[in-house]
Amino acid sequence: MLENYYSKHLEPYLAIWKDAEFANNDDDLDLKYEQLSKVIGEYAKLNNQFINIFNLKKQKVLFMSENYVEILGYNYSQEQYKKWSIFYWLRDLPFTQSYFILQISNFYKKTVSPLLNTYDANKSLTWYMHNFQLKPPGGKRRHLGLTCTALEIDKTGKLEIILIINNNIESQIKDKDIWWFDIVVNKTNTFSYNSENKKMVPRSMLSDREKEILKLIERGETTKSISDLLAISPLTIEKHRKNMIDSTGAKDISMLLQICKFGNLL
Repeated sequence: MLENYYSKHLEPYLAIWKDAEFANNDDDLDLKYEQLSKVIGEYAKLNNQFINIFNLKKQKVLFMSENYVEILGYNYSQEQYKKWSIFYWLRDLPFTQSYFILQISNFYKKTVSPLLNTYDANKSLTWYMHNFQLKPPGGKRRHLGLTCTALEIDKTGKLEIILIINNNIESQIKDKDIWWFDIVVNKTNTFSYNSENKKMVPRSMLSDREKEILKLIERGETTKSISDLLAISPLTIEKHRKNMIDSTGAKDISMLLQICKFGNLL
């Protein structure tokens, strides 16, 4: 069964987590993490990703894969990183990104939590943070993509446990200044923030039409075949292609596909 999980996207981690059935209480959640963290960590390592599972209720790192030095550049012990990781990130990100992370809590309270509360069951929350520029003391700047998801949400919509997958995206981006954020609540409500516009808007980074075109490009369709399928001009398709690359800062269309897959925009 586990060979089906070899993938670089979010679903494999969620599948591993959900395959274990435990009661939703603190003791069993800790047991759940202990039993699953090793196998999740192995998949992260295979995909050259650093992951950590964080218990917001207890404000502690439950698990982190061992490759945090290679991906993040921190030369601290695991005990140090687990204890101070939030402080390190707020300290070592550019001010605008650190401030943005702090402001997200207000957005969550005002917008996300009420949306989660409209669902009695099947609450879900996933977000992607693109090109977060972490620079550990004495190390080089890291350009990271972070896919985050709620593993456990309580009945009131409060986050309990989250999974964070860190991916080095330096080879995928052309514009190293552009950074953005995309969040999906209950798989129906999407919001995004772009460092150029500096505001949260109620839509994804990519429009529905852009996603439609990108999926066809991923399928191997040419500009002409996409034009025929969607009944739009080749010029319009090329304009959408350029807009997607420019707005995301991707190096080219193949790198854009990789970014969007990792960020669950497709």
